Amino acid sequence: MSQKQETVETGEVMDVQQLEAMLRQAGQQRAAAATQAFLVRHAPFNKMAPAALQHFADKAHVAFYPAGSVIVGPDSGNVRFFYLIESGKVQARQAGEVTVTEYSILSLGPGESFPIGAVTAGRPSTNLYTALEDSFCYQLPAEDYLVLMATSPEFNLFCTQYIASLLDQSRRQLQAQFAQKASEQQTLNSPLAGIGARNPLAVQPETPLRQTLQTMSEAGIGSMVVVDPESKPLGIFTRSDLLDRVVLAGLPLESPFSAAMSASPLTLDEHATA
Repeated sequence: MSQKQETVETGEVMDVQQLEAMLRQAGQQRAAAATQAFLVRHAPFNKMAPAALQHFADKAHVAFYPAGSVIVGPDSGNVRFFYLIESGKVQARQAGEVTVTEYSILSLGPGESFPIGAVTAGRPSTNLYTALEDSFCYQLPAEDYLVLMATSPEFNLFCTQYIASLLDQSRRQLQAQFAQKASEQQTLNSPLAGIGARNPLAVQPETPLRQTLQTMSEAGIGSMVVVDPESKPLGIFTRSDLLDRVVLAGLPLESPFSAAMSASPLTLDEHATA
């Protein structure tokens, strides 16, 4: 092969490589332009400087998630990307039994991002994010996300306000849970006089059984206290006694109620706690 032929072939190889590089660069530029065109339609990117948008477009890449696939969750380890939904729908579901925000399930669509709190803190996500339908998401590496936070005041404000709202929701949710538990505890520590019925129904021992059962049915109660003329308890009758002491025992309904009651019931002082 002559030196001239070698020079021609070397030139052809260089031309192909240069062409491939040019096409690759042109493709990247078109992708970046498409990314920026998408960003400016959504907050907070519509208020960010061109250099910040260029940084996002240069560093992020698009990933596809088929319907039903998990994007990121508590088992994924420390969050590696900031996700921005380009198309599709993503479900955010709180993991664990304790609810730390006002919602437990949330649906996210195009222009919405996640998981801001976790990627900022460099920790695992407390939510499970699943594609509800075929979805495309921009993935910005965590280190580039932090650079964008440091260089773009608008992006920083958006993320910090979002994190602040999460903290506020968590605080209010914890306060509500604490108030509920405190209320339950207060009820258990309350004296019986404060939570019991003030005027419970009661009957005299000689009251016919039929009349007493009819009174219980009309009042919708499951028990009746038997008292003496001074309203001191002598016994109690409950619906469970009806089977054993009346039906199975064949006790006539004209019998005095004292024949079916449980005598000498255990009692508590009105100041005893629940």
